[in-house]
Amino acid sequence: MRYDTTRIAGHAARALPSTGDASSGHNDHEHGFQEAAYLGELFSSIARNRRLFLVVFLGFVALVTAATLVMPKSYTATVRLFVGGNSGPSAGNNRDSGTMLPILNALAVATSAQSTETYAALLQQEGVAARVSDDLGLNVSPGALLGHVHVKPVVNTSILEVSASWRRRDAAAQIANDFATVFIERQREFVRSQATAALDFLKAEMPAAERRKADAAASLATYQSKHAILDINTQTQSILARKADLETKTDAVKLDQREARALLASVQGQLAALPATVDNSRTAQVNPALTQLRSELADVDVQLAAARKRYTDKHPAVIALAEQRQALNRQIAALPASLESGVTVVPNPIVQALQGQAAGYQARIAGDDAELRELGQQRSAYAPIIASLPAQTNAIASLQQQAKLASDVYAALQQKYNDALVAQTTAVSNVTVVQAATAEAASVSPNLLVNLAVAVLLGLVLATTFIVLVEAFERRLRDESDIERILGLSVIAQVPELEHHRQRELPWIRSMTLEALLHLCTALHLGAEKGIRTLAITSPSKGDGKSTIAFHLASVLANVQPKVLLIDADMRRPTLHQRIGESNEIGLSDVLRGTHVLVDSVHHVSSGLDALTSGSLSETPFSLLQSSHFESLLTAARETYNTVIVDCTVLVPITDALIVSTKVDATALVISANGTDERAARYAVERMDALGIRNVVGVVLNRTQTQWSDYSDYFTPPVAGALPTGQT
Repeated sequence: MRYDTTRIAGHAARALPSTGDASSGHNDHEHGFQEAAYLGELFSSIARNRRLFLVVFLGFVALVTAATLVMPKSYTATVRLFVGGNSGPSAGNNRDSGTMLPILNALAVATSAQSTETYAALLQQEGVAARVSDDLGLNVSPGALLGHVHVKPVVNTSILEVSASWRRRDAAAQIANDFATVFIERQREFVRSQATAALDFLKAEMPAAERRKADAAASLATYQSKHAILDINTQTQSILARKADLETKTDAVKLDQREARALLASVQGQLAALPATVDNSRTAQVNPALTQLRSELADVDVQLAAARKRYTDKHPAVIALAEQRQALNRQIAALPASLESGVTVVPNPIVQALQGQAAGYQARIAGDDAELRELGQQRSAYAPIIASLPAQTNAIASLQQQAKLASDVYAALQQKYNDALVAQTTAVSNVTVVQAATAEAASVSPNLLVNLAVAVLLGLVLATTFIVLVEAFERRLRDESDIERILGLSVIAQVPELEHHRQRELPWIRSMTLEALLHLCTALHLGAEKGIRTLAITSPSKGDGKSTIAFHLASVLANVQPKVLLIDADMRRPTLHQRIGESNEIGLSDVLRGTHVLVDSVHHVSSGLDALTSGSLSETPFSLLQSSHFESLLTAARETYNTVIVDCTVLVPITDALIVSTKVDATALVISANGTDERAARYAVERMDALGIRNVVGVVLNRTQTQWSDYSDYFTPPVAGALPTGQT
C-alpha cells in the first residue's frame, strides 16, 4: 500500500495558479470550476451539519430579537442649522482691509467665515448644555446631556445637523430645538459684545472730535475776518490741498490705530476671562482652528502677492500684510494638528477665534505705524515748498486744513458709531434654523425590523463561519473524496447508516446495505489476480463499525459462496460470541495455545457460515498472533473454507491488527463517515506503510448518509435473513 502521490499532486496543481503558457481564457475557466467546487464543498458542509447550522442561526436571530424587545426605546430628533458668513464689526474689518481686486475681496470675505467644524465644537460646550437643561427643567448634568446630543457637519455644505436622543419623542425634539435656539442666542450675544466695545470707544472719542471741529471752524472764520481773505492762489491751494490730504490720512491712520488698540484691549479682556482649553470627547477630527488659520493665511498670501505687484516692499500695505502673515504663522505653529477622540483637552474654539481677532488688531496697529512713518516722510518733503508760500497764505491754508481735518474725523467717527449702534441693536447671528426637529420625524432605536434583517444576514454569516470552523477543527473524514485526497486509498464500498427513526425508509436502506455488501464481495474477488482467500478487517479507531462490517460481510458472502469462516481476532474487546449467542470459553486463543483444535472450536452460525470466537485469554494477544500457530491455523482454515475473514483490533494504538495483516492475503480498512478522525486514519495508514504492508485493497466507508432520491425502484426490501438486523 502506497499513498497515491499522483492524485495528491493533481489536487495541488489545481489549487495553485497557473504559471505556464496557458491562455488567460483557460485559466479563467479553470478558476471558475475551482470557485464552484469551493461553493459546493461549503454547501455540503452546511448540509452535513444542518442541525448545528440551524441552531446557531436561529439562536442568534432569537437573541437579537429578544435583546431588541427588552432594550428600552430611544428616540432621536434632528434639527438642521445653516451657518452663513460673518456679521457685525468683524465683517466690516474684513471689508476695510480688502485689496484693489473685487474678486479677491469677495473670496477673502467668503473664506473668513468659520468652518462648520468650528461651530460644531462651539455648540457642544457645557455652557450651552447648562442653559438647555435649565430651560427644559431636565434633571441631568450638562456633561451627561451632551452625551445625548450629536453634532455632525454635512460634508461639503454649510449645514449642521444637531441630533438629540431621549426616552420620549417630544422631549428629544424639544432638546434638539432648544440647543439650536440657545446656540443662536449665544452667537448674538457674542456679536453684541463686540459692538458694545466699539461703542464705548467711539462715545469717548466723539465729544473731543466735535470740539476740535468747532474750534477749527471758529479759528478759520476769525482769521479770514481779521485779514479780509476770501480766496488764495490756485497753485498754492493745490499744494496745500495735497498737504492737507496727507494730514487727513495721517489723522485717519492715527484714529484707526487708536480704535484698533481699544478693540485689542477689549478682546484681551475677554481672553483673560475664558479658559484656554475645553474638553472634547465626541469625534476625532482635524483641528478646526488650525483649518481656519490656514485659510486666513492663504488669503493673506494672495493679498500680499497682489500688493507686492503694485507697491514696493517698504509700502505700508506690504509691511502690514507681511506682519499679519508672520502672526498667523506663529499661531499655526502653536496649535496641534488634530484633535483626538475620547475625553481629550483641546483648545477653546472661542479663545482661538478671539486670538485670531487679536492678531488681526495687532497687525492693523503695526500697519498703521508703518503707514504713519511713510506719511511723515511725505509731509517732510512738502515742508520746504510750503515754507516759501506767503505767511498769510500759509496761515489760512493751515486753518482750512485743520477745519477740514476736524470735520472729516468727526464724520468718520459718526459713521462708525452708527454702524456699531446698528450691530448692537440688531445683533444678527450668522446661524439660522432651516429645519426644526419634530416629534413625528424622530427615529426610534433599536428598530425591530432593521435589527431583524441585520440579524438574519449576520446569523447566516455567523452560522456559516461556525460550520467552517467546526469542519476545520474536527478534521473528520466525511466522504470518498476526503479519503482519496488525504489517505490516497480507494473506496471499495459505501455502507449506508441504518437510522431506526426513519422507519418508512428502513426497508430500502437495508436493501442498499445488502447491495453495498454484495458490491464489496465482488470487489474482493475481482481486486486481486489470484483471488482473496483470507481477509483482515480493521479500522483506525474504535467505534468505526469494523466488527459489524466483518459479520455482515461474512453473512452475505456465505449466501453467495458458502463455506466462510469468521474469526474474532480482537481478543482485547471480543464481540462475535455475543452476536452469535455462543459461549466464549473456547476459541482462537485456545487453538493458538494448542489446547484445542480448530474443528472442535468453531461454531456453526448458518448455512455456509462458521465462526471462531476469541476464546479465553491468559497471555498477551500479540505473542499469540505473532506465533507460527496462527499461520498454521490460517493454512488449515484455507483447506476447509473458501474464504476466511478475520475481525482484527483497531490500528491505533494497538499493533495486533498489523501482525494479522502481514499473514493474510488482503486487508480492508473500515472508516466511519463523519466519525473517524483524520489524524488517526492518517497515522494508521502511515504505520501500515512503515511495516511494508502492501495488501490493503481499499476502504469500506461505513455509515454514509442516504437521500430520498436514492430510493428508486432498483432497491426493494431484502429477502428475510439475507441481512442480519443491527446497526452498521
